[in-house]
Amino acid sequence: MMDRGFAGYFGDKPDVLIEFEKLCTVVRTEARWMKAVHHLRERGEFDGSVRMIGPLMREVSSDLELEETEALKDALWKLYRGDILRSSTSGLPEWAKQQIAWGGWSDA
Repeated sequence: MMDRGFAGYFGDKPDVLIEFEKLCTVVRTEARWMKAVHHLRERGEFDGSVRMIGPLMREVSSDLELEETEALKDALWKLYRGDILRSSTSGLPEWAKQQIAWGGWSDA
């Protein structure tokens, strides 16, 4: 489960948090980790020691960015689209009323 601070970011939207957690779980797989081992072995960089943890983490991150960026962007957009669009106009009605009250739109 996500930590309380992160969960608090979503406020009263547990469904969004659940979907986000699912998305994180989908990319966190042993198959992806084994692929990182394979890549490091292919490059002659794998020695099987605990020192490999850092390189493995970097390799997994690199692989994820290379192969999943577009799919993750699409999934995140689908998940947060409504919130982002609503946020983009938050305060606009008040601002527009002020513009009108002050005599118009100054070269908008």
